[in-house]
Amino acid sequence: MNQHPTAAQRYIDGLIAALRTRDPLVFGEFLMKSGRGSPDFARDPAKLEQAMHRFILTFPELSDLHDESRQWLADHPGSLV
Repeated sequence: MNQHPTAAQRYIDGLIAALRTRDPLVFGEFLMKSGRGSPDFARDPAKLEQAMHRFILTFPELSDLHDESRQWLADHPGSLV
């Protein structure tokens, strides 16, 4: 394991940890603290939850959560915009 992770790797690791909680507020807080989220987005629980489940599906490290996220997205169709 790399003892000196890059900023990008620290971001990915933090993002995966936030997503693993499956808590939209934790996810939104992580995005804000990392400088990658807007205040308007972070205050919209529906957008946060949908984005969280979409992000979960992009990480093989979270494959144990994929079925749950696929089901959530199927039950809550819509777009982020």
